[in-house]
Amino acid sequence: MTLCGAIFVSGIWGCSQRKRKNPLDPQNPETLGRLQQPNVISDRHSVTLSWKSVELDDILGYNIFRRIEGQSDLKNIDFVSSSISSFVDGNRAYEEEVEYRISVVTSGYESPLSDSVTITPGPYNYWVIDSYFGEIVKLTYDVNHIMTQSSYAPYPVAIATDSISKAVWVIDLMGYLFKFDSDGEMSYWVDGLTRPDHLSIDPLNGTIWISVDDGTRLVQFDTSGVQQWEIGGFQKISGMSCFGSQGGCWIADEVGKDITLISSTGAQELKVEDKFDFPTSISYFQRGEWLWIADDLKLFRVWPDGKVEETVRLEHTIFSISTDQATGDCWVIVDLEDGVESEILKLDVNGEILVRTEGFSLAQDLIANDFNGGCIVADTGNYRVVRLSRYGDVIGTLEGFGALWRMAVE
Repeated sequence: MTLCGAIFVSGIWGCSQRKRKNPLDPQNPETLGRLQQPNVISDRHSVTLSWKSVELDDILGYNIFRRIEGQSDLKNIDFVSSSISSFVDGNRAYEEEVEYRISVVTSGYESPLSDSVTITPGPYNYWVIDSYFGEIVKLTYDVNHIMTQSSYAPYPVAIATDSISKAVWVIDLMGYLFKFDSDGEMSYWVDGLTRPDHLSIDPLNGTIWISVDDGTRLVQFDTSGVQQWEIGGFQKISGMSCFGSQGGCWIADEVGKDITLISSTGAQELKVEDKFDFPTSISYFQRGEWLWIADDLKLFRVWPDGKVEETVRLEHTIFSISTDQATGDCWVIVDLEDGVESEILKLDVNGEILVRTEGFSLAQDLIANDFNGGCIVADTGNYRVVRLSRYGDVIGTLEGFGALWRMAVE
């Protein structure tokens, strides 16, 4: 290959005769002579790069460059042939940002490096539902990259994952229960649900718990989508939290002003009444075996014997909560006075505020990260997912959503 105002590739003068269409021509207005920015995703310790192949006859392959967080320079870590358009970089450390760039190698010429892509691997991936676009989206750990998108459920309202089988379950306003695999492919669906709302998965056996009929009834399905039982007696189910030590589920009823512990067989084991004004979001702490309950301005802990402890009373309404399973700390979405702005708090087990982060709008859901002490937030009014550090700093964002609603961790 010769570069001298025109590029000669396999006997064809590229610049003058092809009107800068040669992708490796530095004056090509679309490519600037470089490989276009590659895609990058991570799954646990593995990072996968992929790119659009350069269609020229004398391409030999691609050089892969990497810079690990803390290093000053990029290093050439591998060369792959022209027939390959992806590269897997294994054994990457969690919480360590990695940058990649790629060059194109021909006979006698190497292109400038592509634009860089960065990613921070970690032990989880996240699923979010976008009710506006009707999409189920899988995100990387750092929430900066999309792994897969599915649009089988047109009106998704809740999502949960089975950590054992890696299945992803979604309920839809039209009365469907969908099952997806970890790649976002739907395996089957169940219909006939009436106005489903909340969804939770029992981590002990993978059974699916769903509130139906405007939150007045509770239905359980097994992992094959077969209904096991259905019970009523609720006025308005507002929160559900299954737990693995006994294989049951806590149910909050905002109209009945109580919480109920239901066994895996559908039997009522415990009911706590006359303690709450407006119980909504609930989250179980597995190690401590207590339940966090958001009740209007108040945050409670409920113990297995039914003992209730008020930990804090805030100035504004608590909308949603999630427990850090490593520490028992509770991440909280608080609705501010105008009904639009939200702030995110982290409280310790005694109700002391450790973190306060503002700048959110109509935040709908959050998930605590028990690996690094942070969380991710569905910042619905700002059309984005946000990743926060343990100190409440924004360390990752992905924009472009329509109406984020619920999230789950895989």
